[in-house]
Amino acid sequence: MTGLCISGGRVLLPDGFSDVDLRLEAGCIAALDGGGGRGFDARGLLVLPADRDAWTAFEPPREPQYALVSSLDALFALHRETPESHAIVDRGRLIGLWEYDIETESIAWSATVTPDERLRDAVARTEAYVREQLGDARSFSLDSPKSRAPRIAALRTAQP
Repeated sequence: MTGLCISGGRVLLPDGFSDVDLRLEAGCIAALDGGGGRGFDARGLLVLPADRDAWTAFEPPREPQYALVSSLDALFALHRETPESHAIVDRGRLIGLWEYDIETESIAWSATVTPDERLRDAVARTEAYVREQLGDARSFSLDSPKSRAPRIAALRTAQP
């Protein structure tokens, strides 16, 4: 037998999730017993073979797609090294951090990429939203302006 054996994951089948190994051949499910071929340990992961066509047809955007998200956003919930500060992402990649400074009503931020007009615009839009609609943006419920002060100072030091 050839193909790829995926074992240990929770597999989404037409009738729901099942704890079953599967074997893929030419990108299609060949068997639900696994067996044969190269192996992939999927313990602790969801296996979503029904999304194969969507995944293979997906073309990532060529232009940056910046977003400032909460540090607890589901996109980063599985990262063990999730920073205390909020994340700046571009096409799913962490590219920076941000904090809202309630005293200056502004966002302190730093990025690992060279900031362009789009990134600065995303920061400005988020800053206006937090200032005008929320009044503050905490990382967690006990995150006070005083507890954020060191993170804000560090971001301002590194700010572009």
